Amino acid sequence: MSYSILSNETKQQLEQERARLTADRDAVIQTAVQQATAALDRALQQLNDLLNDGQAHNGYGSRGETIVQPSEQSLPEHPAKQAKKTSTPKGQSKPKSEGKGQHPAAHQFNSKVLKPEFAGLSPIKAMVQVIEQSPEQTFDAEEVIRTVYDEFDPADLPTAKRSVKITLVGGAKKGWLERVQENPPLFKALTGAKSPAGALTDDQSDEAIEVTSAEPDDDEPSDSPERSSKKAAKGKAQPRARAKEKAKQPKAQSFEATKTKRSFRGMEPLQAMVNVTATDPARSFSTVEIIREVYGEFEESEMPRAIKSVAGTLTRGVRRNFLEKTHSNPAQFKFKASGKETGATSPTLLVE
Repeated sequence: MSYSILSNETKQQLEQERARLTADRDAVIQTAVQQATAALDRALQQLNDLLNDGQAHNGYGSRGETIVQPSEQSLPEHPAKQAKKTSTPKGQSKPKSEGKGQHPAAHQFNSKVLKPEFAGLSPIKAMVQVIEQSPEQTFDAEEVIRTVYDEFDPADLPTAKRSVKITLVGGAKKGWLERVQENPPLFKALTGAKSPAGALTDDQSDEAIEVTSAEPDDDEPSDSPERSSKKAAKGKAQPRARAKEKAKQPKAQSFEATKTKRSFRGMEPLQAMVNVTATDPARSFSTVEIIREVYGEFEESEMPRAIKSVAGTLTRGVRRNFLEKTHSNPAQFKFKASGKETGATSPTLLVE
């Protein structure tokens, strides 16, 4: 239908309808933009909160700023024209990115620089103080870091976690904390633990807490130069540590029929065995029980030879009426209270 043949009334109605549809279109666009922007702002705010960053890095202002709505009058110019208007004049350098200038550079992690409220305390004392404030709660390294240290460069988090784990493990070895889980390591306050306050000076406590190894940190890159150097140092220290451990561990003894426990020194083996059965005259003892009571611990591979030797001694005690055999298979013996031997001396009894 040609516009020229429409009546004035019809033209007015059509123009009103067009204006209404245009307004509805702008309202729909405005609502959609607001909803989409609000959703994006919420997502960005959550990411900023997780990253402990108070400002968004998306180039826009805060969420509270008014959103400029698109309209026919405020449509952006063609990108090429806009670029010409905003191009940098010759001889002038482009300004640096505002995003980088808005935020101060994050400082590196320093294990000895604590929050102001922990001034005067060593790291281990501050950590123990924090953990003791919640005796029923378990703490991991990250929770302790957030409580004790100010914010630092996120790239230093693996180093910080490793340092704090070493300190907490040292505190557990000193009896100030309780380690409730190995991997990942979790710590809690130790009931009745001695307080680290005043036990050592700050420098001494830091030196005392240093240990040669700690759990590997999943957040630290495997090819980290610092970690590689520590692994090399640890590898050199391991042979010496293993040698010390071997020196500390007592060597398993072989069985000797005449070598009884210290409490039976000066007695014949039969006297010691009768003495053991006399401690509970109503009870029957197996051969292995008597061996353990008389000889203590020795190499397990020596047990068959020990049983054979002790069985012969016990049988001799039965023949001399010092013992009574109550069971054959397996052999069991008990003390014979009326035991006598003609022309022989009874074994000396040392009933404990």
